[in-house]
Amino acid sequence: MKHLTLLFLLALVPLSARAATLSGTVVDSQGAVIPKAYLEIHWDSVGLNGVKDNLGTSDNRTVTTDATGHFSLELPAGVYDVFVSAAGFAPHCEKITLTVKGNLRYEARLSVTRMVKIKVD
Repeated sequence: MKHLTLLFLLALVPLSARAATLSGTVVDSQGAVIPKAYLEIHWDSVGLNGVKDNLGTSDNRTVTTDATGHFSLELPAGVYDVFVSAAGFAPHCEKITLTVKGNLRYEARLSVTRMVKIKVD
């Protein structure tokens, strides 16, 4: 009976109470901030190591860095894939884990892409 009561009480806890804050900065290889970088945060339905243990929801988010290269958003705890892109830079992808009531500081370091000139005859 105690287990049922605990499960019932956990169900009453709002999702925001189980949320975590993901904030950080997007920089180039020299450490200079990249304004207007685009981040896509996708909930990973499988979780870590292929084990279906992800606590999150199917909630995917997008955010753009501000003029100082910073961003911040709140997400449910869980495992996420973070995709970062910006004009002139190679895209970056990484898996992160957000814990309940956790705050994760994230820095993405992008490298400049080489422009390739294609000659069409």
